[in-house]
Amino acid sequence: MKKILSTTVIIILILSMAGCKKTASNNEDFIQIAREEIPVADAETIDIQIIASVDKDNRSFVCYMTGNETQSRSYYALEFKNKGNARYEFVKLYKSMERGSDIYIQSWRDGYVFIVNNDACMNIQLSYPEGETQLIEVGKLPFLHYAEPTPLEYKFLDSEGNIIY
Repeated sequence: MKKILSTTVIIILILSMAGCKKTASNNEDFIQIAREEIPVADAETIDIQIIASVDKDNRSFVCYMTGNETQSRSYYALEFKNKGNARYEFVKLYKSMERGSDIYIQSWRDGYVFIVNNDACMNIQLSYPEGETQLIEVGKLPFLHYAEPTPLEYKFLDSEGNIIY
């Protein structure tokens, strides 16, 4: 009898934990999940801003910026699965890779997400294997662009076309 009771309790615990995934349905929820997942000091009080998101294959890649003009800035992304009815389930945290001062990239799905928060960066030049080159004008900062397929090469350019490192 004890084995049956123990087994039943374990099964109930496992089933109840299966439904405990973090979900978001509005910007406040997305920010709260970011506060819980992003590994920064003072996560409960640091400024966290949603930059923008990319939606593909029933997934959302939500990009965040932490800090402000007087704090160090960091760039992260959280992937969510669209569960329907404006509900999103947290999947994974990504730390963006720095490619220059306030310029970051992140590989996601079949492409790259580019995040620019550097006012000297005016364009992103993307080169593809077939020889095609695409020039993306950087808009309002912080700026996000998703390039698919993954470019062979990318360059961040200033107003005179010089590469920013």
